Amino acid sequence: MIITRPNHDFATKYLFHWSQFVIDAAKKHRIPVIDLKGKLANRKELTKSIRKTSPDFIFINGHGDDGLVAGYNNRILVEVGDNERIFSGAIVFSRSCRSAAKLGKSCVKKGTRAYIGYTDDFIFYSDEAAKFLEPSNLIATSLLNGNTANQADQKSKDAYAKIIKKLKTTRVPAKDRELIPYLQWDMEKQVCLGNDNARLKNRL
Repeated sequence: MIITRPNHDFATKYLFHWSQFVIDAAKKHRIPVIDLKGKLANRKELTKSIRKTSPDFIFINGHGDDGLVAGYNNRILVEVGDNERIFSGAIVFSRSCRSAAKLGKSCVKKGTRAYIGYTDDFIFYSDEAAKFLEPSNLIATSLLNGNTANQADQKSKDAYAKIIKKLKTTRVPAKDRELIPYLQWDMEKQVCLGNDNARLKNRL
């Protein structure tokens, strides 16, 4: 498994922290992890690590757009029409804005087994980060537990739905209920592209 964890701004520092739970889960399964953290989350290191290890699972954290994902200081890691073939043969989870809109589709056409990501912005509230990042972490941890890409995607969405249902009760403060549309947004914009039945080879 390869994970990118830039930490150069407010949002990426949260993703950096919450991704540690996924790294810990991988270690429990004795799955080797290449942690491209901080300044190591760059195109050169990612490309070198992929070519050296041919990873089964690549977990991207950072900013993105329709056709790209970025690393440290928002420098492009992978971009449509450039180097998306480096994901070939892997399952990719990209926790970044919009990258499933174009990049994910292009990656699948060029050999990525499954690409889980977001077709629009990925939103979270920093003071309620757990409600947003625990469900998204479930994608990665479910894959590590042996679930298919589709099952991992669905477990994450089920977790969002459970939180939303709880927030809709009258006992919850109005302030907390304001989170509902944003949780709903992340859940609806999350997609699984490619082979629904793809799973990590060492978890078969």
